[in-house]
Amino acid sequence: MSSPSPVRGNSVFLVLLLFIQLLLMSGSVKGGDGVSRLEAAVVILTSPVATVASWAGSGVRSMFLGVRGTLVARRENLRFRATVEDLAAELDRLKEIEPENRRLRELLSMREWMAPESIGASVVSASLSRESRLIIIDRGSGSGVRENQAVVAWGGAVGRVVSVSPGFAKVRLLSDPNSGVAAVIRHNRVDGMVLGEGGDSLVLTMKYVSGFADVSMGDVVVTSGLDGIFPRGYRIGTVTYVGAGGTVSRDIHVSPACRIDELEDVLVLTGRTAGGLLRGPELEADR
Repeated sequence: MSSPSPVRGNSVFLVLLLFIQLLLMSGSVKGGDGVSRLEAAVVILTSPVATVASWAGSGVRSMFLGVRGTLVARRENLRFRATVEDLAAELDRLKEIEPENRRLRELLSMREWMAPESIGASVVSASLSRESRLIIIDRGSGSGVRENQAVVAWGGAVGRVVSVSPGFAKVRLLSDPNSGVAAVIRHNRVDGMVLGEGGDSLVLTMKYVSGFADVSMGDVVVTSGLDGIFPRGYRIGTVTYVGAGGTVSRDIHVSPACRIDELEDVLVLTGRTAGGLLRGPELEADR
């Protein structure tokens, strides 16, 4: 194999030197904008690569900003949700407090207007079986409640205290089958005894009324004060049935003035004040 010719090698070297010299000369030639031909060529050749790199960089930056914005929005959403939940809980608390405040105002008004010598209490539970009708109130011996004190509410008589503990008291309702209260027909003072019936009925019965007495449906029955428990004048209820007359006595049915299913607050009477004012302002004038 023949060795390369020295003349041919020198020719290639010479051509290479001429190409480099031409590049240097083109680099030194400035255009009208002050940019050399070589720089312009480099810019033209590298501009697609720069464009792709710029697009990729802006995409990554946009993605980073998007992720960051999503995280910030999520944190703000969680914070706003917690704030909304706190406000909803506060609103529920205020809704619960308002009825309680209204009840306390009504209880204070009831005490001041109807029975100043009394102890205000709230009903905390009830036992309304066929054999007994009892409620539990949140005042006991620690508040001055004693056995056999009368218990009243807006509208009239409720019952009497039958047992007491330091913080609570048990009240036997007028509708209890073991309950009884001395009563009179208000408009003509016909007297008798109102007894609870028990069972499924909430109606009271007025017994020991003369068969010749003038009693009509709609007559109002009030306490007479003769039993030593209730002062006189507290409303018991309204006559809804009058038995046949002309006999020694007749049975009379009385619808209670106080609805036990709506009973929330009561007064325990500590004095013997008459109950002529124990009628809520919403009650109409009775006969």
